[in-house]
Amino acid sequence: MPAAASASPAKPGQRSAREALAKQITALEGQCQSLGVAVGEARADCNRATARASVDGSKAASDAKANATGAVVRAEAELKATQDALQQVQADLLALDEKRAGAARAAKLKDAGAAVQSLIAHAERADQAALEFARSFQALLEEVGRLYSSLPAHLKEPVFGGGQNLGAQALLSTASFLISKSTVIPRPLHAPSEHRQSLAALVSYFGKPVLDEAAATPQPDTEWE
Repeated sequence: MPAAASASPAKPGQRSAREALAKQITALEGQCQSLGVAVGEARADCNRATARASVDGSKAASDAKANATGAVVRAEAELKATQDALQQVQADLLALDEKRAGAARAAKLKDAGAAVQSLIAHAERADQAALEFARSFQALLEEVGRLYSSLPAHLKEPVFGGGQNLGAQALLSTASFLISKSTVIPRPLHAPSEHRQSLAALVSYFGKPVLDEAAATPQPDTEWE
């Protein structure tokens, strides 16, 4: 059974590809410099051969001029080819850098998109929590109102205190304190009393006389319509 074909070699990474192009540019720049010097020397030789040929009309002088002219043409052609190669490699490097920059921008956009999705999820949870809080708080206010209406007169003052104890304003102040603990809004300068640091604590504290009296009251033997 023939051996399985070996996997094709992995393509070089972007970093190694850039390093290779940079090395090519350095080498081609050195070649261009050397070829530029060679072109200058060839032109100087051609100028001298042309000057001699203008004085000496021999075939040897003419041949020397022709050879010198050919050397200039070849040197210039080699320089031009190397310069073209250098420009191409420089263009390849620029394209690679632009591709890398584009990839970096795309990665940042992807990260930003993921962050926005996370923000949306947090916002949805905050919206739901705010809605649930509003519903529960409104229900709390309604229950407090019903309690006030049904409470015996002698318990209204210790429980409600004219609205200062277990009233809408006290409940709202405590709710604001709870929200401030999350640093969403600035905290008050002074911390409230122990029993005003949560809605449950507030209701439990001022509702205690009712609870105590209700607990001490025997269960009625008969239910009255």
